Amino acid sequence: MLITEIGQVEAAVLNLESYAGHEAVLCLGYALLQELETRRDACRSLCLVDGVWAITDETGESASDATVPFVT
Repeated sequence: MLITEIGQVEAAVLNLESYAGHEAVLCLGYALLQELETRRDACRSLCLVDGVWAITDETGESASDATVPFVT
């Protein structure tokens, strides 16, 4: 699932709530939305470092940049 698709899950849960859906399903729907929002907030981007995909940190540097020394 893409991060941009979270709105569709939210719309489905709200639609179910507007039709007085089952409480257990609504609770699961809202729990799913919370989990998706948590994952969205923890999302990091990828960058290509020497032909290898690396996860970037909050500053935009790849995690491997700090741990791999430069070899001459």
